[in-house]
Amino acid sequence: MDIFTRHASDGDTVAADAATLQSKLLLKEPDISTRKCRIGKAISPGAEKGRLEITLLYRNKANFLRENVVINEFVPANFSIVGSNNPFGAAAREGGTLISWLIDKVNPDEEIEINYSIKADGNSSSLKNLDCKAFK
Repeated sequence: MDIFTRHASDGDTVAADAATLQSKLLLKEPDISTRKCRIGKAISPGAEKGRLEITLLYRNKANFLRENVVINEFVPANFSIVGSNNPFGAAAREGGTLISWLIDKVNPDEEIEINYSIKADGNSSSLKNLDCKAFK
């Protein structure tokens, strides 16, 4: 509100505009389901040519238990999924495969690590060919 009043010649108009703006925009209920979490992704070469090791990290930074957390990852069509340290579901999508992990519970400040491997089909082993679309 200081910004509005500093640049206005009519304080009453600015105060009314600020109140309207506040009621329309600033008092919206926040979506707490997507806040206070941190996600990360690391990709590294695997032990054999064309293989990539991927690590996904999910940290619950909220002060409450999260349940039924779904983590999605898109794997391009020129890669095959070799394996994962957690059970996952897979569904064909245009241009590749969407893989999903369901995490039953994530305690406050807990970090979940998911590791999975993919292998390039043919000569697609470059990291440049991996379109990273984590957490869609």
